[in-house]
Amino acid sequence: MLSALLFLPPELLNIIAEALDAADVKRLRLSCKQLGASLEAMVLHTISFNINARNVCSESGIPKLQYLATKRYSGPSRMAKHLVIDCLAPEYDPNFEAESYINGEWVANVPLKDQPQGVVARKQMKLYLFYALKSLKKIRSVSWKINQYDEEWVQRAVMNALESLQSLRSVRIELDWARIPLPLHRLRNIHDITIIDSKPSTDSGNAYEIYRNLGKMISRSPRLIGIDIQRGDYDSAHADISASLHQLFWCYPTSRVPLRLNRLVMGRMFVKLDRLTLPHFHHLKSLDLSHMLEPYHMPNINPEYTYDGPFSSPCTQLHASQNLVGSSIDDIWLALTDLSVELEVIKVRKVTMGLLSYLETYCGVKKLHALSSSSSTTPAECDELASRFFGTSLGRHAQTIDALDIEAVNDGLWCFGSHNMTVIASCTNLLSLGITMSSLLLKASLCDAEPTLGSEPPLQVDKFDPITSLYDTISSHLVKLRTLKISVPTNIDRFEGYWCGYSVSQHFSWVCDTVAERLCVSSINKPSSLPGGLPAVVIGEKSCKEKQLEPFPTAHSVIAVDAEARTPPQTRLCYREVC
Repeated sequence: MLSALLFLPPELLNIIAEALDAADVKRLRLSCKQLGASLEAMVLHTISFNINARNVCSESGIPKLQYLATKRYSGPSRMAKHLVIDCLAPEYDPNFEAESYINGEWVANVPLKDQPQGVVARKQMKLYLFYALKSLKKIRSVSWKINQYDEEWVQRAVMNALESLQSLRSVRIELDWARIPLPLHRLRNIHDITIIDSKPSTDSGNAYEIYRNLGKMISRSPRLIGIDIQRGDYDSAHADISASLHQLFWCYPTSRVPLRLNRLVMGRMFVKLDRLTLPHFHHLKSLDLSHMLEPYHMPNINPEYTYDGPFSSPCTQLHASQNLVGSSIDDIWLALTDLSVELEVIKVRKVTMGLLSYLETYCGVKKLHALSSSSSTTPAECDELASRFFGTSLGRHAQTIDALDIEAVNDGLWCFGSHNMTVIASCTNLLSLGITMSSLLLKASLCDAEPTLGSEPPLQVDKFDPITSLYDTISSHLVKLRTLKISVPTNIDRFEGYWCGYSVSQHFSWVCDTVAERLCVSSINKPSSLPGGLPAVVIGEKSCKEKQLEPFPTAHSVIAVDAEARTPPQTRLCYREVC
């Protein structure tokens, strides 16, 4: 058997190794020198550090740092391409308890940092950390989650080591616990940068200096193509203007050749496309504005209290300054239309007429994720947007789109129904589909309309079975589909006045269970002829119990169906709880 493996092409050998767990791959490498050399690159592709008091003396703790720092031509230094850094606090014990109950009384425990072994571990880490990270010369991407217990010297050592990695191209940092203004501007030749910060924006402190340094890094990275920034402001009422796209380009020379940005994610950031930022968008293909901030507009404000009036307030000045670095979502779609940018990946949480007009100017969207409306949109306006989207906008991209995810907030036209079934069926290249199932249509298709929860309008709909129609659409037209996500409308205003959320939870659970059972029945009554079988199905998320449907080979495992039914194994579905 071993001799047969030696004659396999490297591609097949890697496929076999990927199906094994880490321990088995390690044993396979040790069985033969040739296999060890062949699998070395795959096994050592990623190296991670997570050092705390529980593992400081194990092979994944200080000994690992010592090995990398002292071995000049170690395997990781030659093969590792991805670096993951988590906790770097040898004195931190995640399971430490301040007191223990011994012989009938509470006794204080001594923290590791006050014990001799803790002091020794800290000294050893100071000695080896920088040189261990610096030895990883082939690292191309770094993911660093700064831990709450990482000391200042640790963060400086990591940054100094990252600066020395000449092959580094992609950086991802979660900087909630940054103790120093990370000198990101010292990183060179970066192609992709991701910064995650859950704290509110401010105009001073370490976080502010970090983003200033990020702007310097962007101005010194001519090959930068991806920017992903996620800030911590949940609304624009008190968001500082430092959380803006303008802040990232504050020192970029206008005389220099613009960046060729390909991917942009602006999470809880102000975005405005003008002479400073727009030149970098000519080659943009992926845009995520799902959590973009728009300038705050105070309702019913007295004109004499404007920011330049005699009764100016700091809060009003802040809102006025937001207009200098931010704009509405429709302004962005208009600017992209004028620039003739043709996005392939779009993610938004606010569908507007501006987005629909933009989608109708070209063909070629591959992935689209959208929430049907915001809280300020009435049901009638929401249905108007849905009619135009399914009637005109989506059809422009039917031949190119491979991932479509539409979340509806109410039982309206954004839900799956006879009005949009045809255009969804025309998207024959879909690999992933996310839709919302209307509970009103679902109840109308059943003989027993239960449960009756909330104040619902009369069912003025024709007899339409959404589950059977969805199943038929997938079986007949969406032959490439691999993932189907079915969600429930989140409009809980129908349950206003109830004492608790039990009715909402009961309603969501009923919809999820009914959809799952009806899909199981359809898979038996109408066996699918798809060569790859039916897609994996996930039903419900967030506020309801999640179900998952998967292909299953035996009839007795399918719930709520006839156990005597006989269908081909690839057409069976069962559903189970998802943890």
